[in-house]
Amino acid sequence: MKMSVNWCQAVLACLLSTAGTGTGYGQITNWVATFNSSADTALWSHQSGDSATDYISFLAGDAPPGQTNSSGCMVLQCAFGPSLTWTVIGKNVHGINVSNCTALELDVKVDPAQAVFDTFGNACNSFEITLGCGSSDTWFTTDTGAITPIAAYNGWEHIVVPASAFAGYIQGVNTNWANVQWVLIEPVDGYFPITTNMVLRIANVKFTAPAPIPANPTISVNASNTVRTADARWFGINTGNYDYDFNLQHTIPEANEAGWTTLRYPGGSTSDAYHWAHETQLNNTYAHFAQVATNLGANVIITANYGTGTPAEAAGWVADANVTNHYDFKYWEIGNEVYATGTEIDSNTPAHDPYTYASRAAQYIQQMKAVDPAIKIGVVVVKGEQLDNNGYTNHPAINLVTGQAFTGWTPVVMSTLRQLGVAPDFAIYHYYPENYPSSPDNDQKLLVMNNWADDAAELRGEINDFFGPAGTNIEILITENNNDAGNPGKQSVSLVNALYYADSLGQIMQTEFNARIWWQLHDGGPPYTTGDMNANLYGWRPYGAFGLMDWQNGLVLTNRYPPFFAAKLIHHFIGGGDKVVSVSSDLPLVSAYAALRTNGDLTLMLINKSATSNYLANIGLTNYMPGSTATVYSYGMPQDNAAKAGDNNCDITTNAYSVSANFNYTLAPYSINVIDFSSAPAAPLLSVLPLSESGQFVFQLAGQSGSYVLQTSTNLSDWTTVATNTLTNTVLNVTNPISSETGVQFWRAVQFQ
Repeated sequence: MKMSVNWCQAVLACLLSTAGTGTGYGQITNWVATFNSSADTALWSHQSGDSATDYISFLAGDAPPGQTNSSGCMVLQCAFGPSLTWTVIGKNVHGINVSNCTALELDVKVDPAQAVFDTFGNACNSFEITLGCGSSDTWFTTDTGAITPIAAYNGWEHIVVPASAFAGYIQGVNTNWANVQWVLIEPVDGYFPITTNMVLRIANVKFTAPAPIPANPTISVNASNTVRTADARWFGINTGNYDYDFNLQHTIPEANEAGWTTLRYPGGSTSDAYHWAHETQLNNTYAHFAQVATNLGANVIITANYGTGTPAEAAGWVADANVTNHYDFKYWEIGNEVYATGTEIDSNTPAHDPYTYASRAAQYIQQMKAVDPAIKIGVVVVKGEQLDNNGYTNHPAINLVTGQAFTGWTPVVMSTLRQLGVAPDFAIYHYYPENYPSSPDNDQKLLVMNNWADDAAELRGEINDFFGPAGTNIEILITENNNDAGNPGKQSVSLVNALYYADSLGQIMQTEFNARIWWQLHDGGPPYTTGDMNANLYGWRPYGAFGLMDWQNGLVLTNRYPPFFAAKLIHHFIGGGDKVVSVSSDLPLVSAYAALRTNGDLTLMLINKSATSNYLANIGLTNYMPGSTATVYSYGMPQDNAAKAGDNNCDITTNAYSVSANFNYTLAPYSINVIDFSSAPAAPLLSVLPLSESGQFVFQLAGQSGSYVLQTSTNLSDWTTVATNTLTNTVLNVTNPISSETGVQFWRAVQFQ
């Protein structure tokens, strides 16, 4: 019960705060703890837990980057596991008055020498902060969320807890912070199956007054600052062999409308039971899929059967696809989520073992590339140096940078392949932020997910650390992503998941991830009714689905779910080969992404993640002069509600909007908006070409098509019309006579409508 109550508070904390590493963002700082000696850590005392196994100590030399107040950190060791009491440590701050502060901040790091993680890959399931306030010690607690093994920022995670996350915060005034007596820290175990020593490093605990969140966002775009080039594999969709609505008549127009240029087949867990040469009963057979994929001209990712297949079977599939039929299917995966013991089929001995997987994957790679050396082959990875070893510890992998030994899935897979001399072309990563019923769906939590940069950094670090320098050649592809890996509930088919679809891809575009394949086009049967249907979740559909549209007829507009329309909007925003350019938003609930398209248009995608607020965005464009009118594509509540009424107005809207280099635009609640700017027409240019004959000269008129009046003057004041010319292309040459008696002349071309 304690964790369920604090969960709601944690969500509020996440929603109202965003932070990276460093010293914090406050104008006012009231320090609770700096750590420069053992005397500093001695001020913290053990409040509850097992005192025989719990320790507090000082570590010199490790502080978050950029810190100047602390030269070291506090190390907290506690025993996690079944039947053990959670550890609480605290410091008596003796009634400090921090009523002028609006947040509590601190830095946390998983001790790399004692890096252990629970079954969800976390060092601890939640990290609670409790304040004792007033002379009678009234206690207020909040949960800042799980502590994850991030690799970014040298492993440090900066946590900002707004005052509003604590109980007792009333109408913007935290009356209890005038007399704070105690600050307590409690890392909470939830999922360690055996007794484990969990070690955290903690630094820089302080109260601050972060800069206030603006009432409306300022959006700043720099069109000349390129982040990276867009990869066509970002626009992908999973397709299953069980898909009953996958055909030329439906799928081709749906994919073209949504802008999907990459297809993955045969679909998730079924891949490890799929025998390509014999599966002829289901609607979407391999031959059927190939017909649609080749007609669409899509990039294709094929998942070869690892769980019940053989390297020879996979090599035979490559031969049939690329040698016999010339499909040119370029990307091939070795199995699906082979590390997952509860959901994936693995008939190998031992099953779900990273060493066995890597050893057999090497055989797959060698035999498949012997058939077609041009294909690219990927292996399955997860985050976390100790995560998903599934109890197999007999093949530890050595981190080539630190020299430490780890037995997690990714270290063992990469280390084993390196030792075998076999290099995969890409790493396969899957991510779902929720997993019902293990964890409930939560709209606010989903919409503040900002994990992708950290995920990319952590995966890159693990690949390079265990595969070695050649690991830099291994690209990372996300081949599954959706809101919930468990039973899909109403959130999966709601407008909230559409916002996540767009925002998630926008974040991915800022990283090195070279693919994002959404799970999935259609389900293999009717919608689910066993997922999270909590009334607090936004949305009107009383069911859930992984698919983006009805499983039987997606051509009907009202049968398409909001994430489909998010994909359609993104098709207007960016495509393969376009440039991602830099943009900023100073309001956490408004995400902004920008692109410079190959046709010269600048596009801006703005996502309002507030369910209630209209935001007037002030938009500034740098290094790009737009034309006077932009095209705005939008999708939000009115369109989603139209689908409920069976109204075809559920599609995205298209409108013209007057713009300039600085203008305002109102963002409706829960909406995705794509603004497409065409560049302003170039001013007409009149120039004189080199003389070809005496007695005449040639003007060259360059500019937009239209009618131009050619005029002459001797004094730049009085102008005489000489001719009217129509420019049908972009350049027109005009020949004029000239004599030796002609004095100084000035010429100009004037365009008229």
